[in-house]
Amino acid sequence: MNTYISRTLIRLIAGPVAAAGILSGALGMAAVANASTHIAHQPQTQSGAHDNTQGAVHPIHIKVDPHAAAKITNLQEATAS
Repeated sequence: MNTYISRTLIRLIAGPVAAAGILSGALGMAAVANASTHIAHQPQTQSGAHDNTQGAVHPIHIKVDPHAAAKITNLQEATAS
């Protein structure tokens, strides 16, 4: 009787739990092996300078009125009255 209960417990519960643990460990190791911290080498032109024509970052220029704060304050005072 005890042998039957042990076999049933292993077949229905412990076996699948162990298999899931083994598979998740294998997937975790595969994910770590596939992760890369290597930075791709940037091709250089003949002059030795980096070629920034593709994917170049251009700064954004925003024009700001230096008197804008005073205009907003005057507008708020006029509407509050």
